[in-house]
Amino acid sequence: MIRFTKISSILALAAAMASISTTAMASSIGVNTGPSNAGDGSSPEDAQNNVVPPTSTAGIVPQTNWNNVMQGNWVNQQVTDDSGTLLATTVSVQTQWANGNVILDGTPAAADGDRLMMNGGMDNNGGPQGWTITEIPYANYEVYIYFDGGSNGNRGGVYQILDTDNGENVLAAQYGYDTATFDGTYKQATGDGTDGEGQGLDSNYVILTDLTAPNIKIQSIADQLGGGDNVKRAPMNGFQIVEVGGPGPPTITEIDYTSADGLLTLTWNSKPGETYAIKYSEDMISWDSDIDDGYPAAEEGDTTTAIFNLNDFGLATDSRLFFRVEK
Repeated sequence: MIRFTKISSILALAAAMASISTTAMASSIGVNTGPSNAGDGSSPEDAQNNVVPPTSTAGIVPQTNWNNVMQGNWVNQQVTDDSGTLLATTVSVQTQWANGNVILDGTPAAADGDRLMMNGGMDNNGGPQGWTITEIPYANYEVYIYFDGGSNGNRGGVYQILDTDNGENVLAAQYGYDTATFDGTYKQATGDGTDGEGQGLDSNYVILTDLTAPNIKIQSIADQLGGGDNVKRAPMNGFQIVEVGGPGPPTITEIDYTSADGLLTLTWNSKPGETYAIKYSEDMISWDSDIDDGYPAAEEGDTTTAIFNLNDFGLATDSRLFFRVEK
């Protein structure tokens, strides 16, 4: 029989240690944009050099499962988050020109997600362009906008977030200028984006923070400094929407065990729509066993409570057990 009076604190400790070992952090959505093979009125570079495979990692906030919203499929594309979960969120692209092979000169970028994401994008020859995003699932978030026009002359301008539910009011804005081809190093634009003497400082991304609107437009508009090749351009290659203040890694917060009937009750922090594996161990070294490998989160709220009968798993007579929850 499990001696609950002795293991309650041990179980809590196991849960705390499990939270350290998990890697799940705030959720994010990554979108990569580029041209199609056919060109479709734009630069006809090979789309494979612009597509980020689902297992490749890219972005300032490293993530896999990037969404490749490529030319020809630019209207109301449903996207996934970094875990691969399909969301209600949709993305549409507004531009007249897609540009590819801006940093690779046709050379494949095998397994390098950052270079693939930065290799293609949109370039509207100066006019407003961007993405319209609906039903963002995060209460609070930041947006990372990536840009590289494949030119050593200034390209850029203002990168901004508009609230499409409120007359496209500007929620946040940041100037940034690309003055050198992306070499694998991300450089953030800050301040007015210049050196103070009328020249753009080389950068390739901006961060726009303190955002809560569920429906937005990400937009770039070139200015006079964005005309390094005599055409005003403010390219955009991709973006990330990163949740701020999310539930964090799953951690057991409450535990109860009734030895008379073998019922174990666990409560952990969760997020609606996610599923969790409930694992157990006898030594806190091997965690190969589970009592459920796909328990759904509560449909509402930020915690989930589950009840398991340890008799069903032949565990009620074990002298001690450790439990943890994994996303």
